[in-house]
Amino acid sequence: MPSGNTVTLATSLEERATELHQAFEANSLKRSELDNGLLSLKEMAQLLDRSAQRAASLIASFKQVAVDQVSERRRSFDLREMVEENLTTLRPGIKHKPWHIENQIAAGISCDSFPGPLGQVLTNLIQNAILHGFAGKTEGRIEISAKTHDGQLELCVADDGVGMDTATTVRIFEPFF
Repeated sequence: MPSGNTVTLATSLEERATELHQAFEANSLKRSELDNGLLSLKEMAQLLDRSAQRAASLIASFKQVAVDQVSERRRSFDLREMVEENLTTLRPGIKHKPWHIENQIAAGISCDSFPGPLGQVLTNLIQNAILHGFAGKTEGRIEISAKTHDGQLELCVADDGVGMDTATTVRIFEPFF
């Protein structure tokens, strides 16, 4: 998690700077030590920056998904970005699982609709595939794609799971099944 990395890196950065400062104060700092120390400080600062940017990006995605889910407000949005924001909220829960989710939606598909309910449907489909579709499998893949035809959008969520048995297929569109 980026916040954990950020804390660890900040602590290491502070410790390394303290070591260099103590050696400087004791007048025992060698040029090679200073050079190596400054290089490691620079590398840690770069890692810290990347980790903080990743955390900020995750927070922004979580905020947008949360706003969309509670507002149920119509707005214009890029479909790929909206799907990616929803996937960002799901990925931490499956990070160490053998399930791979691929967003294959092309950039630039603009929608004027309700991203909250759409995101909820997408989340439910993915969670359903993970919970039921991959039963007994050691790995699985979910692909999300979309195409447009004459102002209509076709959103496809497909997985390589075990599929439905005949009894389930017959009842799938029954309410509350």
